[in-house]
Amino acid sequence: MIRPLINSEFDVGAALKLKREQAGLSQRQLAELAELTHVTIANVESNRSAPSVATLARILDVLKLTFSEFFTPNLPSMDKVFYRKGEFVPLASGDCEILQVGPGRGVAKLQVIKTRYRPGAETGPEMLKHEAEEGGVILSGEIELTVGDRTEILGPGDGYLFRSNQPHRFRNVGNTDCTIVAACTPPYL
Repeated sequence: MIRPLINSEFDVGAALKLKREQAGLSQRQLAELAELTHVTIANVESNRSAPSVATLARILDVLKLTFSEFFTPNLPSMDKVFYRKGEFVPLASGDCEILQVGPGRGVAKLQVIKTRYRPGAETGPEMLKHEAEEGGVILSGEIELTVGDRTEILGPGDGYLFRSNQPHRFRNVGNTDCTIVAACTPPYL
């Protein structure tokens, strides 16, 4: 399952509590608006559990924040044009690594990401669903992509393009890492 980027320098629970309080919401109100349980919000804020990308996306949507804004307060501006591989903005790590080119949502109208799924990694048990269009090309490995009631296994050189308001999920079904370069507009993460 994809977990948002969490490192020793970033306290997800404290950051979420601060952003929730700045929005004037109780844990119960945030949970209701994000269609989650109060316990989920409490566990994330106390760092007892790390949220999946889908769960954190639901929370951040309510707070009108992007992943980039949440994890990287000092985003690059649109004045920057070229990005070296060490300058990508990390959005998730672990079994699924997501690196963003440039500032992404909130600044740019297009989000470009490079994603690496380790064998067995997936976006989580919940299907993702958001207002956007996304597409990508598989550079290496295999990915099982489910969009609505359709599922395909894609390999190197294969691509996808769909409206993201359809429930969707990514899962590496192969024995090697799967690397994808993708774009989403408007940005989602």
